[in-house]
Amino acid sequence: MAPKPLTLRFGDQTFEIRPLTVDQVEALENTVNDSEIAKSPTGLGKAILGVALARDHGATSVGEIESTLPELATAMADVLKAQCGFRRDGLFARVTATIRLRRRRCDHAA
Repeated sequence: MAPKPLTLRFGDQTFEIRPLTVDQVEALENTVNDSEIAKSPTGLGKAILGVALARDHGATSVGEIESTLPELATAMADVLKAQCGFRRDGLFARVTATIRLRRRRCDHAA
């Protein structure tokens, strides 16, 4: 069964995206495996959303979306879980573990 379209919400803005293509899934894998991008939860979220929004909202600059960090994290997780089928034992697990680790470092630094 094909994934259903997904609606991403950022404050008053919503973006409906169709199920991802194989090329988009491959781009997500490459993005998550890129150690430079994965250093920053925000950078990783922007990159994942950039891939997800590219086909249906190509003119949208992800960096211009008004969003809180929790909204960004939720949207990123929604894309990885719902559209790509990633679960706790794969790519989704690595991404969420990276985000948790970065949040802890930010909390301890504050």
